[in-house]
Amino acid sequence: MASSEIHLIALKLVKYSDRQSILTAYSLESGCVSFTIQTGAGKASSRTRALTMPLSILTAVADVGGRHRIPPLRNPVPSPPLCGVNSSPMKQMIAMFAAELLSVLLKESQPDEAMFRFLVSSIQVLDHAEGRGIANFPVAFLYNLARHAGIEPDRSTYRDGRVFDMRDGLWRDTAPVAHHYYLGTEESRTAAMVARITMENMCKFDFSRAERNRVLDLMLEYYTMHYVSLRNLKSLDVLRSFV
Repeated sequence: MASSEIHLIALKLVKYSDRQSILTAYSLESGCVSFTIQTGAGKASSRTRALTMPLSILTAVADVGGRHRIPPLRNPVPSPPLCGVNSSPMKQMIAMFAAELLSVLLKESQPDEAMFRFLVSSIQVLDHAEGRGIANFPVAFLYNLARHAGIEPDRSTYRDGRVFDMRDGLWRDTAPVAHHYYLGTEESRTAAMVARITMENMCKFDFSRAERNRVLDLMLEYYTMHYVSLRNLKSLDVLRSFV
């Protein structure tokens, strides 16, 4: 198979040898895929690390499906550069968290244009976010990602006073008797409020740090219940101190 242009989102870079690393990425054309990338030494190494920071959006050339088990990635170019993320430690930490989460969620994924477009759009929102919107980005991202993952809660079942059934992803008049995975009335009300969050309105949600972290914990537990375990994300504890 001839080399072709590929569009990708960098998720994780791991050193393979003195002059080579392995980049795990989510691509428009092939879903989740790994590439070898020349890192070199000195300035060349620094440039490669900067180019492949978590959530970097790149256009490159690769021979996916060719003779290489892990194909080499050539001529990576930012598309577009993430100036806002690269200049903000808080945004970099959020990007690291999102990339680690995606590397778990999308590990065995196939190409999905809607998912790829959503991720690119979300990354660009993070790049330009300001103030409260930055801190609330992880909540908005996780909730709206659930829609593309097919596990979005059914908000149409919400009525004030109902409890949120975590296992079935809906609100009920009374607590389920078959299991204990549900939220109390007050947190169920918060869950319904979070279900309205979008990338456009996330700056209007006024969470305290404790409230935001509680929401994140519940959302990660929901993902773990419905999709794949997210209990061991290494970046989560650091993220808490930022948002």
